Amino acid sequence: MEDLSELTTLTSQLNDRLQDKITQVRAEMAQLQEEKAEFEAEKAVMQCLTSQQSDVIKLNVRGKHIETRRSTLCQVDGCLLQYMFSGRWEDRLERDSEGRVFLDYNPYCLEKILDFLWALQLSCAEYPAPLPEVRSDEAANFRLLVRYLGLEELIYPELKRFSEELKTNEVQALDAGTRAVQKAGKDAYQSVFGHGVFVNEVVEFRLKIEQLRNSYKWMMFGVIPEDYPATRNSHEKQGSFGWSTNGNTWIAGKSTRSYKGFKSGVLGEGSEVAMTLDCRPRQNTLTLHIIGLPNEYQLMDLPRNQWRLQVVLYGNNDEVRIQNIKKLPGSHILK
Repeated sequence: MEDLSELTTLTSQLNDRLQDKITQVRAEMAQLQEEKAEFEAEKAVMQCLTSQQSDVIKLNVRGKHIETRRSTLCQVDGCLLQYMFSGRWEDRLERDSEGRVFLDYNPYCLEKILDFLWALQLSCAEYPAPLPEVRSDEAANFRLLVRYLGLEELIYPELKRFSEELKTNEVQALDAGTRAVQKAGKDAYQSVFGHGVFVNEVVEFRLKIEQLRNSYKWMMFGVIPEDYPATRNSHEKQGSFGWSTNGNTWIAGKSTRSYKGFKSGVLGEGSEVAMTLDCRPRQNTLTLHIIGLPNEYQLMDLPRNQWRLQVVLYGNNDEVRIQNIKKLPGSHILK
């Protein structure tokens, strides 16, 4: 009888374990079915969006009818046209009585932009898309629309360069303006500004200190108002904000030692930095992040202005390179 009782108990335990296992397997199968359904739904959306890339979009641009493909409008990531015509927000766009999407843009300027975007689809490194040629009487309107649509970096590549004009004589801008070298033959402050002017947007400047051999290991980078001239002591002007490698923070042209934890030794030859300017209304900040280090340093309450990149070199043959300048989400194109 004891053997039978033990067998009954063992059988019951095995059945309980089996039921637990069956319940677990069923739960896992249910979860897999849910995940499969989510995957299929997402796949259907992506297939729908992909199939729409060949759609012909009909536009009414201040009375001028223009037709173009969705793929032409959506090929530049992050631009306003991609947000408008990706398929997600199209039902919210204003339409005329014939169902065309109405755009209150300058039709001449928009056609120039669409021609460029069409050519961009066919371009390659050997044969880049030709930049638009615009009538002089429409040049200002064209630039405004390019800026509004978030296409400046493509159509005005010089925004990512140092200026050939806005620099002191002893600075050389090399490699198509992406590299600046001090050539005074001695230690002396020499400044160079970026070509691009930025306002009401968020922009990131990525720089690399290629060479820093002066006895003080000194170099300064930051921003300065667009109407300031490039002088040897531009970092000391009232509109100057930024940081220098000796641990100074520059606020309105005056230096402060170890401001908010920024100190000497964190920057040197080979350092790469990301400096983010947020000059939107009610923001007005400048943030420094040293690539590979966790800390960030921020200047707040910058005056409202139109800004340029500023670099001041001190030692002979000291060198800095622009790795990239790009607009970030939060700029005017997303407002």
